[in-house]
Amino acid sequence: MLSIDKWVHIDANERKLSIIVDEEVLKEEAFLDGCYVLKTSLSGKSANKEIIHERYKDLSMVESAFRTCKTGHLEVRPVFVQTEKNTRGHVLAVMLA
Repeated sequence: MLSIDKWVHIDANERKLSIIVDEEVLKEEAFLDGCYVLKTSLSGKSANKEIIHERYKDLSMVESAFRTCKTGHLEVRPVFVQTEKNTRGHVLAVMLA
């Protein structure tokens, strides 16, 4: 979903469509562009916001490394398995091969 219904309104009048953009609301929405919220079950004593943000960013490096390993080194092609056990077995077989 595009989630533009807050600032775009479409008016249908007989055979004519009118698109009305609420510039004020669009400006408010644009203010938060690029912002996101990280929700965690950790308490504030366990990890502060900087540590949580750094670990979240680390996930992108892990995903990139896995993607590289899967396609470049292991040559694991998409296989549609139903369970985690079967997925692990497939990757193990490819690694051993």
